[in-house]
Amino acid sequence: MFREAYKLSGGPSRKIEVLFEILLMNIEKFDIEAVKKDITTCTQLVEEGADWDKKNKLKVFEGVYCMIIRDFKKASSLLLSCVSSFTCVELLEYKQFVFYAVVMAMVGQDRKTLMKGII
Repeated sequence: MFREAYKLSGGPSRKIEVLFEILLMNIEKFDIEAVKKDITTCTQLVEEGADWDKKNKLKVFEGVYCMIIRDFKKASSLLLSCVSSFTCVELLEYKQFVFYAVVMAMVGQDRKTLMKGII
């Protein structure tokens, strides 16, 4: 049903919102291939034109995807870049988001970045 809504929706911002709902369902089902494909589509739509809120939400979704596929360095970079402007409450609560950002940074970042960005 959401795929049909995606086809019928107008500009990039509306399409991204529909894809975020699809991403939520695919993350819950752990359908990794579908998540990867939809994140790629969202990235293309962001390049066509989207506001900063959608860009930040995409970073959070991509960060969660990177955690799932165990790319901890990329996940930490994406999550840390969104700490000050987190708005993706449909995926994670802020407290959970900060926890994951800190854990990913502990695993994926060097000491200098930890001292500057975490501590």
